[in-house]
Amino acid sequence: MTDLISDQDVAAIIMLGSLLEGVMVHVVQERDAFLLGGTSPGQDTLNMCRPVVNAVLNDLADSRPKAA
Repeated sequence: MTDLISDQDVAAIIMLGSLLEGVMVHVVQERDAFLLGGTSPGQDTLNMCRPVVNAVLNDLADSRPKAA
């Protein structure tokens, strides 16, 4: 029986998690600045990261072993 998750899948999941963590930290920092009287955070972070996340998910789906 072959493994259901390959090394590439694990690497993609780890990298996607790291990307998501970085985005979340950035959003929290922007929110904190806004709550402390800074400027309102925009949609720039979401608009910039959404295509990257979608591409990673598509690559991950494409790398799944095909059913025999």
